[in-house]
Amino acid sequence: MSRAAHSSRAARLAKTRARQRAGPRAARERGLVLLALLIALMLMSIALAGALD
Repeated sequence: MSRAAHSSRAARLAKTRARQRAGPRAARERGLVLLALLIALMLMSIALAGALD
């Protein structure tokens, strides 16, 4: 395994373990952030469609 592939795998494992340690509250907050971003994207696309009409 190359050094770059090994460090990438190690970083991915560290991130996964950090998420597991963070628990359900952090997962819920991450989900809420993603939901807020999705809603903002939808509103921006609606505004853009209205501006192009």
